[in-house]
Amino acid sequence: MNVQRRLLPGISALAAFEAVARLGSFTAAAQELDLTQGAVSRQIRLLEDQFGRRLFERDSRNVRLSAAGEIYAEAVRAALGQLRDAALGLMSNRHSGILNLAILPTFAPLPHPPISVACRCCIWRHGPAHGPSGSSIRV
Repeated sequence: MNVQRRLLPGISALAAFEAVARLGSFTAAAQELDLTQGAVSRQIRLLEDQFGRRLFERDSRNVRLSAAGEIYAEAVRAALGQLRDAALGLMSNRHSGILNLAILPTFAPLPHPPISVACRCCIWRHGPAHGPSGSSIRV
């Protein structure tokens, strides 16, 4: 295995680390990531083992970033933000100027009245955004 590849943690571990750092809780991070608390703990333990240092200070009720964890959290947030922005950029250009709209089944069968459209960016974790829908706006 390439040495550079071995030095780079997996995206799952980085996502778990970022969530625990932001939320201050393994349980809350697990809920947000749809994982078990044990899975999140394992990801953090793998990172700490890889780096040979603690990223979090733990006691019986609290978890907080260590000094090393603070530094790493800042870098991880920036890196994950860049990856998210790159992914959104690719997705926004993938249909050559056609914006696919997902319409709830309760609205789709009705005649479409004149509507005004307000746009906002959001990420769907679950829902109809998994594929193209029948309505589009040509830009």
